Amino acid sequence: PLFTVIKRQDRQYVYIEENGLARQLPVELGIIEDWRVQVTEGLSYGSRIVVEGHRDIDQGHKLNVVRVINDSLEVLL
Repeated sequence: PLFTVIKRQDRQYVYIEENGLARQLPVELGIIEDWRVQVTEGLSYGSRIVVEGHRDIDQGHKLNVVRVINDSLEVLL
């Protein structure tokens, strides 16, 4: 989802969960449609993107995974 992308200065990135910790990952974006965005570079298939609290964490922050969403439409529920 577009709201997971953080833009600061000339960079854009998302946080992913990796081994229980937050990892900041630079991304390149493609098509943006409504709240959805195509990530053309930076993510691997199966990466677990942090969708809540992502603006309040830093690299290496310990995460408490509450829910795993496999379908982006579930984010709206």
